[in-house]
Amino acid sequence: MDTPTELKIPTLVNRALNLAEQMEFTGECSHEVGRLLQVFVGHIQSGVVGELCAGCGVGTSWIASALKPTTSFVTIEENESHAAAVKRLVEPYLNIRVITGQWRTLLKEWKFSLLFASTYSERKAAQAYLLNALVPGGLIILDGLPPRGKLSLGDSPTTAELRDYWLNEPRVYSVEVQVSQRESVILATRRG
Repeated sequence: MDTPTELKIPTLVNRALNLAEQMEFTGECSHEVGRLLQVFVGHIQSGVVGELCAGCGVGTSWIASALKPTTSFVTIEENESHAAAVKRLVEPYLNIRVITGQWRTLLKEWKFSLLFASTYSERKAAQAYLLNALVPGGLIILDGLPPRGKLSLGDSPTTAELRDYWLNEPRVYSVEVQVSQRESVILATRRG
């Protein structure tokens, strides 16, 4: 079920993977989620795409590889050295902005047509913030979930609460999709 190795990885993604290796960063976006990001970002004709926690730019690069010139992309990263490295990585893209700071800041200042957020962090306790950051019809992609029924270090009561929130929240249409043997994502579109 994993991505076939013969599928081409975008050059910018390979550069970001090299950067993550150099910086010893291990929380990067999987290829399966990256391809999913390309599919959804490729449909966004205008508006704003957002990413919470750029890390070393792997997810950022997957998004950039499918981004239309008429769409803005804003990503935020708390770690100053990571944010600076990601800024250099996407420097040629005029419609991409990398911000150093707290993710809640980004949610207060922008409304998103698509928002990409990992489930690995404190954001598990702040789902309403994420939902309110979407425009009506906006999509959130939450990665990093272990598949249902698979035990993982990331599987906890908080993971169950996150699933419950997004899969039962009446203000969204949502689904959980297993993208590989080790990972699922939640896709949720804000109604309205």
